[in-house]
Amino acid sequence: MKIIKKVNINITTYFFIFLLLYSGYKYMLFSLYIVFFIHEFGHVFFCYLFKIKISSIDIFLYGGIIKLNKMYNNPIYQDFLISFGGVLFQILFEFINLFFIKSSLISFYNRKFIFFNILPIIPFDGSKTLFCFISKCIPYFYALKASFLLSFLCTVYLIIYMIFLGKLNILFILFVLYYTFIEIKHFNYVLNQFYLERYLHDFSNKKHKYYDFANVHYIKRENYCFFFDNYYISERKLLAKKFDNSSHI
Repeated sequence: MKIIKKVNINITTYFFIFLLLYSGYKYMLFSLYIVFFIHEFGHVFFCYLFKIKISSIDIFLYGGIIKLNKMYNNPIYQDFLISFGGVLFQILFEFINLFFIKSSLISFYNRKFIFFNILPIIPFDGSKTLFCFISKCIPYFYALKASFLLSFLCTVYLIIYMIFLGKLNILFILFVLYYTFIEIKHFNYVLNQFYLERYLHDFSNKKHKYYDFANVHYIKRENYCFFFDNYYISERKLLAKKFDNSSHI
């Protein structure tokens, strides 16, 4: 089954590879990109396992961005494994390197890559992994907002930390801020897509949750919600009012 539709390599990546090759850092390039491919393979492995297609893989100077063709109501455990899969494969690779390859340079890049990917900052895997836990505990609307806030606070902390060490990387910070802005810009689209999926599809593996008020923002993943509006109505009836102003569903 072909799960990857296309792979895009950013022009800065070509320039970076050329610069390392021209400077004679072939082993550094090999070490860096073997870690990168191990990481991305972890994501691809779990996408293949759960039969989720990948729309594209964009390769940048600081790593890759994978765009998935999946529902926002996808089971949380699947989203968690897909998000954490890259770091998980890197941890396994670290043990392989420790006992068999024994390359200090590969280990250096591998640990650095693990560190940055577990940061709860958009667009890194740490943000997506943490979002799985947050959306398990609180409604989707507030989970999205919480992930944006945590990402912003961690980014500010990282900038201060880099300034304190005298190692502020402007390109890295711009990369993070750009993708944070993109995610915030798409907030309403993601939220409405999440609600539309709940309106159109029957997700049967959910517990029932009851609220004493009617507000779609309290719809929670892996729960089928009921809201009190003179009497208890299902989330689909409440969403029907939102999307087509009807209540016959």
